[in-house]
Amino acid sequence: MSACPKMQLCPVFPVFRNQSALRVMQSLYCEGDFSRCARFQSVSQGVVPPKNLLPDGSALPAQPTRKN
Repeated sequence: MSACPKMQLCPVFPVFRNQSALRVMQSLYCEGDFSRCARFQSVSQGVVPPKNLLPDGSALPAQPTRKN
């Protein structure tokens, strides 16, 4: 099985603070059956996925905006 062709550029990786959780997501969705990845499915359909969409289809909570 090959890795996801979008893996190196996936914008969701930098938002993970917990490296163990990131490795689990990568193992399950990026290095395994990446066709299960919600982000990959969106891109494959020509839809830009929301920035907070996780590979399992759940979403990260919205980040509070900073006021200057």
